[in-house]
Amino acid sequence: MAADGLRRLWAALRGWVHPRLRRLWAALRGWEAHPRLRRLWAALRGWEAHPRLRRLWAVLRGQEGDPPQRRRLIALLGGVLVLLAGGAVALVVTTGGGDGGDPFPTLEAGSRFGGGEQRDAQEEDEADEEDARPDLSDEQIRRLAAGLFVVGFSGQDPTASFFERLQTREWGAVLIDETNYVDEEQVTTLVQQVRDVARLREGRRPIVIVPQEGGDQSAFGDLPPGGQGSLGSESLEAVRRGARSAARALAGVGVDAVLAPDASVATTGGAAEGRGFSDDPARVVRAVRASVTGWDEGGVTPIVNSFPGEGAASQNPDLGPATVGLDLQSLRDDSIRAFNAVSRDVRGIQMSAVLYSALDVVTPATLVPEAIALLRDDLDFDGVVVSANLLTTAAAGGGNVGDDAVEALQAGCDLLYLPGGREEQEVAYRAVVTAIREGELDVERLQASVERIGELRRRPAAGNAPGTGGGGVLPQEPLVPQPPVPPQAPAPVPPG
Repeated sequence: MAADGLRRLWAALRGWVHPRLRRLWAALRGWEAHPRLRRLWAALRGWEAHPRLRRLWAVLRGQEGDPPQRRRLIALLGGVLVLLAGGAVALVVTTGGGDGGDPFPTLEAGSRFGGGEQRDAQEEDEADEEDARPDLSDEQIRRLAAGLFVVGFSGQDPTASFFERLQTREWGAVLIDETNYVDEEQVTTLVQQVRDVARLREGRRPIVIVPQEGGDQSAFGDLPPGGQGSLGSESLEAVRRGARSAARALAGVGVDAVLAPDASVATTGGAAEGRGFSDDPARVVRAVRASVTGWDEGGVTPIVNSFPGEGAASQNPDLGPATVGLDLQSLRDDSIRAFNAVSRDVRGIQMSAVLYSALDVVTPATLVPEAIALLRDDLDFDGVVVSANLLTTAAAGGGNVGDDAVEALQAGCDLLYLPGGREEQEVAYRAVVTAIREGELDVERLQASVERIGELRRRPAAGNAPGTGGGGVLPQEPLVPQPPVPPQAPAPVPPG
């Protein structure tokens, strides 16, 4: 058997007709045109400047991570090498004739090398690739891809160049942030222009989304709610009332959904300190539920962020690569509790761009399938998974925005968040279009994502707020313990 395998290997190498070897050689010869090989080469060539490889190397050398994590990583790399080596040997040894047959069938021209069976294998591989490609027209593919993005733009009035592009690009959602806002009257006109363009091209209307956590984390700074850090010392009713007031104001200008509230625990020294409701996970749970209730009562869809929590992050991920070193159980006990409290009620949750050692030490959570599986399976969430800012993930992970857009969809995200700029949005959009054409993305799953995204549209304010049993009223429980009320003296009894 070993001799037969060596003979087959020698024949394949000498004549180079094995279909898989030929395809490998073609890929290596044209590596500059192959995006994955080009990324790999760029990473290897500049590995010292590559954040993911640098962190991986630091873990292997024991400079980062704990010993069990290092041992797991070494075992994983060793197992991968063994599997690759074993697979290469098995591929050559087992491909060919059947049991008892000549492992080198004679060709029509008398050669004992290659053969019809190898051609059949190549044809099967090519047929599988063809089957993976979607049965959609180019226009349908482009429309599907655009529907998976929420994009921002520059400008404060309907003359902005963005609206010309919106006439031909059917984005799933449009982000309006502080750079687009002057006052309520002006932003009402801006939102109306988004709707008018969609109506003129007779396409679906984009969801209008605004980041409005409160305080200096709000796009519309002169509107409620107040900052979550300051609201954390007030009652649940104050939290709910602030969200409800903001929702009514935003609904009045045509906003569908908000990126709020932030469900991170405000751990001392962490990224959410001063931004989250509290450093007590139990208080954060109550405040997030109250906030979600208020937004829903006011008729605007809340998109809770940023899963699985950034309270213990080394820094704000918008400022640079950030890490969380908690193990999975600690994440469950603290960081994830508030998400778990509302995951069955809300229609949107945004992922984080932080790197979590419990999930993947070198990849932002929004690109990690296990992180989204934790949200979907463990927390029973069936709404829209919004990616983190893909510009932030590209900077944190050393990739590019196009590759990260495809990876985020492959990981399980529904809506790709790209607030700007225009060039990066086009790069990401083209990457998704190409991935759909080449069968790298499941079309049925993407179509389901577009349907889910439509559920983010603003609905009329109703009394059925999540978590309230249908009544839309939370108990007047204070967020933090209140001082006891001193007993009052009994009223004097008038003389008879």
